[in-house]
Amino acid sequence: MKKIITITFLLFSIISLHSQNIDSLLNIADRLYYDDDFEDAKKIYDKILILDVINVKALNGKGNCLFKQESDSAKTYYQNAINLDPNYSDSFYNLGLISYYKDRSYENALTSFKDAFKISPDSASYAVLIGMCYEKLQDTENAIFYYDKALETNPKELDAYYYKATLYYNLNELDLALENLKIAIKKRVNKSYFYTLKADIEIQNEHYEQAVIDCNKAIRINNQDVFAYEFRAEAYYMLTNYRKAIKDCEIILAKDSLNFVGIYLASLSYLGQENFKEAEYFVKKGLEINPYSSVFYQLYGTIYFYKRDYAKAKEFFEQSYSLDREDLKTIDYLNSSEILLKTDSTLIYSSNIFVSINIDNIEKMNENVKDKKNKYYYKKLLQRFQKNPEDLSLDEVFMLYYGHSQQKKFSGYTQTSKTDYRKKFAIGEYFDCIEVANDYLSDDPLLIEPYMYIAYSYLYMGNFEKYKEYSYIYNALLLAISMTGDGKTPEKAYIVISIADEYNMMYYLDFHYGGQHLMNIEGHQYDVFDVQDSNKHETNLYFFIDTFFGKFGKKFR
Repeated sequence: MKKIITITFLLFSIISLHSQNIDSLLNIADRLYYDDDFEDAKKIYDKILILDVINVKALNGKGNCLFKQESDSAKTYYQNAINLDPNYSDSFYNLGLISYYKDRSYENALTSFKDAFKISPDSASYAVLIGMCYEKLQDTENAIFYYDKALETNPKELDAYYYKATLYYNLNELDLALENLKIAIKKRVNKSYFYTLKADIEIQNEHYEQAVIDCNKAIRINNQDVFAYEFRAEAYYMLTNYRKAIKDCEIILAKDSLNFVGIYLASLSYLGQENFKEAEYFVKKGLEINPYSSVFYQLYGTIYFYKRDYAKAKEFFEQSYSLDREDLKTIDYLNSSEILLKTDSTLIYSSNIFVSINIDNIEKMNENVKDKKNKYYYKKLLQRFQKNPEDLSLDEVFMLYYGHSQQKKFSGYTQTSKTDYRKKFAIGEYFDCIEVANDYLSDDPLLIEPYMYIAYSYLYMGNFEKYKEYSYIYNALLLAISMTGDGKTPEKAYIVISIADEYNMMYYLDFHYGGQHLMNIEGHQYDVFDVQDSNKHETNLYFFIDTFFGKFGKKFR
């Protein structure tokens, strides 16, 4: 009896030592794995499997090493572990990762993650991964369900808020995305990417100061987060703080000299400073990285446009347009370059304001549009315009526009009521919008707004050439008005012929309406608008309205 007890004790001791040895080896192998020493880790996992061929942890560990080394045999080890122990959730989880990140097989990943979650229903991270799979499979309802399930399982699994936010972000439901980020931030999340995503949304909502604050928080958490510097640079650029934007671009490019966003924002910011030499340097750098980038050709064109070399600008805009025929900004700049090239440079200052077409010369302008021998004679200009709008120089475009106000049947007030095409456009009836707008233009070819609606209708119908044709006229008319002054003072007020065109100019100049009042200054009538620019800086815009107000002045005073 004593002998049997002794043998049993020795057997248990051997098993215990054997078990302790395997546990010790597993700890060593795991440490090597986490130190990225995959070869040595694999050797130890192999030793464990010699001692214990059914050790699922060793099979899973070796699978992990092979996965990190991008070996397809990793799946075999995970599957072997599952076959030996169907309740070992880690291997289901790892199979899911391979399907999700490597194979991009989201249905297979979903199956594996769900199996893992059945075994470990208290794992919030598994629920998040299931939600991610559903999101990839465009099943929004189930994705949100599992993100919420993760938070129900573990309220501290704040990444669920992030993934919900990115889902709403991708659906362009920015308010819901922002709401989820704010909840996580209120719970004191300490991950920089929450703040960078929030900054991105704030920029889209034009809350640039808040975007800067969010980026500052992201950088305090992780000063290696390049996205935080990128979004902060963009926010500073939109705030016209070009110096700080450039400083952030320098940080970005110090971390990655080929960072496309950093190069692009640097070129934009130097352009904002009118430092054309540095702007051009970064544009060239951008084109070295990607010689087929339309945005850098667009920037090249913009540099020369600002330098008033319209021929060179047109070359670059044409190159940009050839690469991206859907880039509206390029098309608008190309139109403007073509228009300006047709205009005699002696008619304008270097700052692009007409020399002789302005408030001081209104009486002479009135004579010119009525003089049959004058090049600005209204009826001749109208005939040329109706035959080919692109045949007119910019000064001729304006004098046609102004001459229209001097015709007997013209009323700047009735123009404002001709807007039925807007309703058609709003409900997506683009063909009808074009038809209604063209009906108005057949009676009144100097209505400005219909040209924009026709252009955008053609755009949404996929006809970019027609978009370009009508946007050319729209740009020509508003560019011509913009060159009658700068709108900052009564002396430099823009000359318009209808109330509608005051609003057209505000839209064209990217101002937001704040209020309006009428002023009589030295016998002339002005509409003065309280406006905010795109950076919410308040200013005034002056419009000279004798052209239409004067005819009806007694009636409206």
